[in-house]
Amino acid sequence: MTRGPIPLAVKADYADALTTLRRSMRLLVLLVLALLAGQVTLFLLARFDVLRLVYPPDAARPAVDAADVLRYALPVTSFLAIMLAAVLAAVTLLLTMSMLTGRLMGVSHATSAFLWTVVLLVVLFPWQSVLVSEDRAAPPGSVAVAVDRPAVKWFGATVTFGEVMADHKFANSPLPEAVRGWGRYVGWPGLAVLVLLVVRVKGSRALRYALGEADVHVELTERTDGFGA
Repeated sequence: MTRGPIPLAVKADYADALTTLRRSMRLLVLLVLALLAGQVTLFLLARFDVLRLVYPPDAARPAVDAADVLRYALPVTSFLAIMLAAVLAAVTLLLTMSMLTGRLMGVSHATSAFLWTVVLLVVLFPWQSVLVSEDRAAPPGSVAVAVDRPAVKWFGATVTFGEVMADHKFANSPLPEAVRGWGRYVGWPGLAVLVLLVVRVKGSRALRYALGEADVHVELTERTDGFGA
């Protein structure tokens, strides 16, 4: 059974749906990008004492403690980044299913965008919050800022208040220590940004093909099996 031509009204409906998905993807990508940039900015402000987290015993504290600001800002930005990335994954999946249903061009790029969004979720998830062994946990009734530093050295691009509080003054020497610190708080979020941009490029390309805004280039190779013309 072959499928007949798609009615004009159905094509217009698909176009409206794809346009809505495009706007949603753009907004979600921008929001996740802004949240990652915000976390890196907060870390750099703490690193260079623009937001002072540790005071000498006899120093006067400001009315608004920077540690209190980070204590609430970092969890909120991490939560929002992961939740919005999950919504982005749902949007790219919906895009893929819509293109498959409508037999539109660019399905391979939409599928690739969805898979890269799954990778983005894995990179963003704060594994350091769940990979803390029992021997690193704080005793009952105590407040330990180093609880979030996992015994298993695997982490996500989103950071927690505890690890920033305990580790924002990592040493710049020796070199492995500096690479570890800057890679953790700047390099790893940068990797998440690159994955996010790949999702954006793949999704945008799929939408251009589906909406007829770009031509699909098909490479034809000469057959050598004896059945060619």
